[in-house]
Amino acid sequence: LYLSGGVYLGGTGAANKLDDYEEGSGIPVVKYGTTTMSVAAGATDHYVKIGSLVTYLFEFQISNLNSGSGNFTLALPFAMMSSGYATGSVRIYNGEVVGNEFIAITSSSSTLDFRRNRNNTATDSINPTDAAYYFGSITYRTT
Repeated sequence: LYLSGGVYLGGTGAANKLDDYEEGSGIPVVKYGTTTMSVAAGATDHYVKIGSLVTYLFEFQISNLNSGSGNFTLALPFAMMSSGYATGSVRIYNGEVVGNEFIAITSSSSTLDFRRNRNNTATDSINPTDAAYYFGSITYRTT
């Protein structure tokens, strides 16, 4: 679809022009520390970027931890803006769930972190589980 002159939201001023739209998809790059884990066939991620707003969706099953250790993360298509913070939702199926699991991106980071609230004052990384399924989405702002 091509609209001559552009598309505007809420008026025809330059600030309202929707002129920065992008979509993409691929296979998620999931890490356990610095080690890339293997994911089963059918793993997918998808993003939509409109201006500086990014919505990212993912689903994957871990097929091998590949002897990794450390933080459980997922590569994002764009880095979070400076001084930004975002949370989203995650569903874990057939994996370790001890309660209070969440996903987050910290300021200027290009990775999504799988975290758990330990004691209402601290968080730590979720331990990924071999053969577990992870589904989720997050919306954040990039520069």
